[in-house]
Amino acid sequence: MGKQLNSFYSTFMNPGLITYLQSNDLDIEWIIEAGCHDGADTKQFLADQRFKQIFAFEPDPIAFKAAKRQLKDSLDRVTLRNIVLMDKPGAVRALPLNGEFGTGSTIFSQLKNITNSSEPINTIMASRLDDEIPSVAGGGALWLDVEGSAHRVLSGGTRILKQVMVAQIEIDMHAQSIYRNKNYRTV
Repeated sequence: MGKQLNSFYSTFMNPGLITYLQSNDLDIEWIIEAGCHDGADTKQFLADQRFKQIFAFEPDPIAFKAAKRQLKDSLDRVTLRNIVLMDKPGAVRALPLNGEFGTGSTIFSQLKNITNSSEPINTIMASRLDDEIPSVAGGGALWLDVEGSAHRVLSGGTRILKQVMVAQIEIDMHAQSIYRNKNYRTV
């Protein structure tokens, strides 16, 4: 299964979702982008005026700062939040949060689960997708790149997910993850 997952991962990335939405002419009014990293993919979504609102989330504070700089002129269409999405609100711990542009592979856990690490531990606030997305009209799309937390994010979005017409979900495809097969089946 690992080779198949690697092949799938390298074939379908966020620009694939954009192409799919455009070529199928779906009536998508808004997009949820969980794990927007530096905002580069968000800018690609913004290029299509049909997408009236983009809800972008990035928990890594370094990547969030880059996204905020890159999207500063688009905040009329982008709701940008520096939080982690989970199945329940509260504080989570992340390790590591470092690097010039953020890690892009932050590992999150409930507070009690990270205890035996020599890495610095950072606490970040978590929220549920349903709590972050207001009541919106029309159909939406979901781009989920949340480094192994997809099942938790989906569990926290039961209301808004009813309006999602198409979703692309990265399911912790990183080869170093021992949980990749389990995460794939869970999602």
